[in-house]
Amino acid sequence: MILVFLMGLLVVGAIGLGFWWGMIYATKERNKNRRKYMSYHINDKGFFQSDKHPELAENKIALDFRDKYARPVLKEYAETCKDEELAEDIMLGLYNTRDMTKEPD
Repeated sequence: MILVFLMGLLVVGAIGLGFWWGMIYATKERNKNRRKYMSYHINDKGFFQSDKHPELAENKIALDFRDKYARPVLKEYAETCKDEELAEDIMLGLYNTRDMTKEPD
């Protein structure tokens, strides 16, 4: 009886291990392909590169204070930023451009 239980446990463990190995392998393969074909804004090194602002360094993005979709992100950043002076300036910039919101380009 104990032998049957141990063999069952071994089979279940092997199935579980195979399942997790398959999930890990599939995720690695999926990520490899995603890096190759993800988007037009990902360069050969796998980093984000703005096409509108090519002068920006890799993995940097420009946000417009007047863009109504960027404003909540900027506000959230200011609220969680550890640099108090930067946070105050971002909030002031949002306040000063509150009547100039527009649709993004």
